[in-house]
Amino acid sequence: MTRTTMRGSVTPQQYRALRLMSEGKEMREIAEAMGITYETVRSHLKYAYERLGARDGAHAVRLCYERGIFRLPTTDHEETRN
Repeated sequence: MTRTTMRGSVTPQQYRALRLMSEGKEMREIAEAMGITYETVRSHLKYAYERLGARDGAHAVRLCYERGIFRLPTTDHEETRN
């Protein structure tokens, strides 16, 4: 899915930072995983919050799921009942 620069969507770098944050990573861990500075992560997240209209990180992650930017993982099988 292409993430354009329209309000309500995020850039690929913002997406990756938000995704890592949704996995419980702290900003320093996100910076290390992305190979960028802590300040750059802060900038990516700040502008992502603005694009999404989010108040904070938890709100941004929720909005990503609600808008289909993030998808819940699916399983390949269903539990069978006896």
